[in-house]
Amino acid sequence: MSFQVLHVGDRGDASPTGWDFLYSAASGVWDFAAAGLDAPGNAGGLSARYPIETAIAIQILTEARARDEDRVPAEVTDRRGWAGDLYGLDEERGEGELGSRLWTLQHWPRTEATLRRAEALAVEALDTLRRQGVAARIIAAAEWAGADRLDLGITITSPAGGSYTRRFAILWEVVGGAQHSLTR
Repeated sequence: MSFQVLHVGDRGDASPTGWDFLYSAASGVWDFAAAGLDAPGNAGGLSARYPIETAIAIQILTEARARDEDRVPAEVTDRRGWAGDLYGLDEERGEGELGSRLWTLQHWPRTEATLRRAEALAVEALDTLRRQGVAARIIAAAEWAGADRLDLGITITSPAGGSYTRRFAILWEVVGGAQHSLTR
């Protein structure tokens, strides 16, 4: 059975976290929401009620492939990432890898350098939105909150001057917890 995690979105309506995701309390798993069967041109496809918010969540909360220069533990043999990124990225249209490399910070110490690295990785992951003309400016601000949590604030400013701000307050607990998945 699936349940939605509801909050009041920026548009004043109840939405599944302000993203096109659903949450199952029974399994503890997040999944994409489906569009209704009456959705014009998208019957039964993935919901796109909140496309920018969903794009931001996907880029921050999913795992991009680690690069050779990333410091990951020796026991990590899975470089992760989405297999589709290996084929057909249209860089002329601003397409980039899916996800972020924030997961590579899971064994980094609790330092200012880790905060700056988290900010850089978040901006890197969201840069696809800038290349595609959706964002004019991307700002990430990380700070330690408690002993085991890194709060990551994201602000995206559109070319028209509007802005979207979202705080990922559980990110460090999720990244640092071996029993958790970034998509949870």
